[in-house]
Amino acid sequence: MKVISLFGSADTGKTRTLLDLVQLLLKNGSLLIPPEPFVFGDCDGNFLVVLATGKRVCITTSGDNAAIQEANLRFVENQKPDIWITASRTRGGSCGVIFTSTILSIDEMIWAGKTYIDSSFPGSIAELEYKRCNNSDANRLEVLVRSL
Repeated sequence: MKVISLFGSADTGKTRTLLDLVQLLLKNGSLLIPPEPFVFGDCDGNFLVVLATGKRVCITTSGDNAAIQEANLRFVENQKPDIWITASRTRGGSCGVIFTSTILSIDEMIWAGKTYIDSSFPGSIAELEYKRCNNSDANRLEVLVRSL
């Protein structure tokens, strides 16, 4: 299995970016398993997406600490994906769980840095830039996933 970790500090939009990625994959022909409607908001979630090529992709949108990553590992183990995409911090417990996992057979680990904006922007500009950064990161991740 290939693992992609979208890493960054707290509150930089990792969860929102991964939710945007799920929507982007679905918009471009992938299937959500199970195929039940899901209201995409700013909530965490674990998703299994099947690409048109048949590859199975698990996306776990939360991963800021070791306990959350342990739960993510159990979800991923049950889904048997080809690719796992998760959020993590830049160091600490969430990264350690991925590195030391004996549950999964990891063939390749890819670290994708989260882009974010300077918080000194005024409110409306900051919100637009936040959305632009998340959208750009989601697009970059989609290209990466489809290339694997």
